[in-house]
Amino acid sequence: MIYLFLSLVTGTWLAAVFKIIGRRKVRAGVVITVNYLAGAVSTALQCLGSGEAIRRYGEEGRNGGLLLLAGALLGLFMCVNLCYTEQSTKENGVGSTTFFNRIGFFPCVLVTAVLWGETLSPAQGVGLVLVLAALLEMVRSVQAIRVKSGSRILWLIGSTAMIEFMNRIFSRYFDPLAKPIFLLAAFMAALAASLLATAKEIKGNKKPVREEVLLGLALGVPNSFNTLLKLKSLETLPAAVVFSVFSVGTMALSVIIGAAVFKEKATKRTAVSVGLAAASIVLMCWPLG
Repeated sequence: MIYLFLSLVTGTWLAAVFKIIGRRKVRAGVVITVNYLAGAVSTALQCLGSGEAIRRYGEEGRNGGLLLLAGALLGLFMCVNLCYTEQSTKENGVGSTTFFNRIGFFPCVLVTAVLWGETLSPAQGVGLVLVLAALLEMVRSVQAIRVKSGSRILWLIGSTAMIEFMNRIFSRYFDPLAKPIFLLAAFMAALAASLLATAKEIKGNKKPVREEVLLGLALGVPNSFNTLLKLKSLETLPAAVVFSVFSVGTMALSVIIGAAVFKEKATKRTAVSVGLAAASIVLMCWPLG
């Protein structure tokens, strides 16, 4: 549980940095590219302490190739998710985009239940319903749910689901010692895709400015550890618990920080949503002791 708690902390940090990015006149694409570069460097440093895993997967050949492929797929889905998050925010608004992004873990939970029999207890089933209710209330406290581009929303939900599914694939089929290698492949693939997507923004002499670099670093290093902590959580906890608690927990903490630090308006609906989030987390974790 400690790893899940720490993932909530780093996830909330990332949400706070994104709030700052939204208030600054910076090139979001450039910040995201620096984020992936920082994440790649961070995971490369982690790999330095994983010599045994590197040798093992290097000797096995086939499994090493599968590991790198799985990591690269994760990185591509990460980049796609951020791309559609930016587009959906412009068309559907921040609240609606956040809501559909957060509920993207539901398809993954359903697939893991079918493939690996990861079913929920009655209490956890109620908790999962409360997760959805809490997320919905949090968004409605800011704005009404609206969908102007259904295709963007589907891509958003689908990419989130695939990110979580690739994390679950790793936790079930690969050696835990190989996490740094898996994450390095993910961040390298995401970096390559992000460079292609932001080529127009960084061409010529329009190099990243200091603020863009600092914000990218503030995202990238915690981002690499956030994914690592989720993978550690999946070693001992069901996917439904990890993904639902992370989703609703980080959003609830972001709402609280938004009101306390960024002076965002809090309403009775906000308080209700935080209460629902707390209840859902208790119900999801209660059967686990």
